[in-house]
Amino acid sequence: MSSYKQYIAGVLLTTMLVASGSSVHANATEYNNKLAQNAIEKITGTKTIVKNTTESNDFVVKTDGFHAVVKIPQKASNPILINSAYDNNNNFSMLLPEQADDSNVNKSENGTVVYTTNNSSASFGAQAVQEKGMEGVRALITINNSAAPKEYTFKFNLKEGTKLVTDTEYLGKEFSTGEVFIVNNKNIITGIIDKPWAYDANGKKVPTHYKIQDGNKLTQVIEFTNNTAFPVIADPSAWQITKCVGSITWAIGSGVFSVAKIFKIKKYVAALGGVKEAAAALMGVSTTGVEKGTAFGSALMQLGSAVLGITAIKENCNL
Repeated sequence: MSSYKQYIAGVLLTTMLVASGSSVHANATEYNNKLAQNAIEKITGTKTIVKNTTESNDFVVKTDGFHAVVKIPQKASNPILINSAYDNNNNFSMLLPEQADDSNVNKSENGTVVYTTNNSSASFGAQAVQEKGMEGVRALITINNSAAPKEYTFKFNLKEGTKLVTDTEYLGKEFSTGEVFIVNNKNIITGIIDKPWAYDANGKKVPTHYKIQDGNKLTQVIEFTNNTAFPVIADPSAWQITKCVGSITWAIGSGVFSVAKIFKIKKYVAALGGVKEAAAALMGVSTTGVEKGTAFGSALMQLGSAVLGITAIKENCNL
């Protein structure tokens, strides 16, 4: 049976369960949660989800990472906290879209948190994640049918003077990879949001992009159609900055270095896939080496050469 047919079957079964009376209501809710969790984990996998977590009255997931402390709330209306493990000035939090409510919260065995309602066209979720040396949260939108809105706004609670900035605005159009940065009043990046993605029930990409409003609101636009295979899963992932990333972004944004040097750093960062990917690549050079004959390997070697002599990068990226 295709994933689309399985999903339709699940919706029909849920409708029947709800109609059978209040005694089955809890089962219907549990089924909706399970359905959303399975759809999410089919797309995201479970490898990067942090497994060693705790729980409290206020938070369904609490992590204590090397770079970040992530707290996912019991109530969808409360903010997700992404705090720095070493610099409180980098702390920030994000609120799920206003369509989310506090009806039901459930955590899968793998750590995926889902907030669902019984008849909603969309539900929301979150995963505390660790990937390529960085820690943060993967916020998730599950779009159940074509009646759902196409825009979902995440509000960020940021330090005074800090704002959301597209990488096009920060680095220049020629160096854009689709990331969004959290930038403080000294023009230094303190957080990173991955480029957006969205996939349908068959694993096919759905066009999506970001919009920024008021300096602290990130809207993900998902351009599904009536012919899209539902559910659609979409995601903005927000990452707490690491010392390696911080030293790279300081070199770019501080204005200390020459225009020529900054241009080179931007160029090779973009070639490696963005700030987060570039930092991960630099951190991995000493342990995994580099394939010099590849375009990636060449860009990495060039970036290493460009940052040679910058003490902060050398120390924080283990070069």
